Amino acid sequence: MTSVVIIFLLWFVPSTLKARSNAKRIYCNNLLKNTTMGFRMWSNDYDNRFPWQVSTNAIGRNSPGTLELITLMSPAIHFQVASNEIGSPTLLTCPSDRDRQVVSNWSQLTRTNISYFINLEANTTNQCSTLIGDRNLAINNKAVVPGLIIVTADEALKWDGRFHGQIGNIGFGDGSVQQVVSKDLNPLLRSSGVATNRFVIP
Repeated sequence: MTSVVIIFLLWFVPSTLKARSNAKRIYCNNLLKNTTMGFRMWSNDYDNRFPWQVSTNAIGRNSPGTLELITLMSPAIHFQVASNEIGSPTLLTCPSDRDRQVVSNWSQLTRTNISYFINLEANTTNQCSTLIGDRNLAINNKAVVPGLIIVTADEALKWDGRFHGQIGNIGFGDGSVQQVVSKDLNPLLRSSGVATNRFVIP
């Protein structure tokens, strides 16, 4: 009887952990979908440009852009200007990101509440243009740190495994979201046609 219990546990425990991991990744994917669509909605009033591509002096139906604030290297400001379209800042925290805390008030949002990077080169008309994605990236086997980083398709890009193993979520400029494995990150960047990407890492 004992051996049957052991065999059951050896099967059940890994299966349960895998199911929980998959559920968190799918939930994270849904968070990115909502956030990506929020940015898309914001861009409709500014000739299909995202907040960081629009001047702080711009006049539109939404809040002004954040172009001149890029040098601050703060991801929070880019999300905050699109807060009406995104909805809630709780969408910006992945359940698998243990180093980030959920916040429900936009005025309190800082990088410590954000699980997703922003690509300043994102383009609404390019289906392969990366807009946002899981922040747990590694370049040439070195985990990225908060701030503005330059990413090219020639560097070895992968997930560092902290969130969803070697699978991560990417939101694209056209509003779509995909789960992407590490080995497909470099081909993904190449397919976008953008030689150099600027990622704001929270």
